[in-house]
Amino acid sequence: MPFKRHVEIGRVALINYGKEYGRLVVIVDVVDQNRALVDAPDMVRMQMNFKRLSLTDIKIDIKRIPQKKTLVAAMQEADVQGKWDKSSWGRKLVVQKRRASLNDFDRFKLMLAKIKKWTNQARACEAEERKCFLSDCFPNFCAEYFFQTPQFCFLCYFLGLRTILRGIETQNSYVFPNRFQ
Repeated sequence: MPFKRHVEIGRVALINYGKEYGRLVVIVDVVDQNRALVDAPDMVRMQMNFKRLSLTDIKIDIKRIPQKKTLVAAMQEADVQGKWDKSSWGRKLVVQKRRASLNDFDRFKLMLAKIKKWTNQARACEAEERKCFLSDCFPNFCAEYFFQTPQFCFLCYFLGLRTILRGIETQNSYVFPNRFQ
């Protein structure tokens, strides 16, 4: 599988180490096999080791070592920041920064929200399982009457469908719907 991201003039890169961590820069010149000259609108042009750069899919059309205003105009024309914000990599970094800035109470609220979401999904899955089982085994049977009659609980238990009846309370007396009496 060939490489798709090459070190070239105009390639946008993300700084992955150092005091400039997380900043998008553009490669404006290649110094040697280990270093490149990088620039961004809000920083001073500097040499940076390739090990500190993560190449992105974004590339802008610029000449070698452009002036600062030419570089800024090219970045705005190519909408580099917008493309980065829409990419999955950029969104993932935003989520990581947001999670890192949470305090203890925010993490607790997040945990409660996740638990609530999981329980709602589990309930929806159980309801879907009930519908699938009833529609497959009893095509002409109404589900609301199925759960009102405890005589079918043994059938479900025998078939190994205890999860279907987990939330249903069985009674000692049989309750038949009006249309079955």
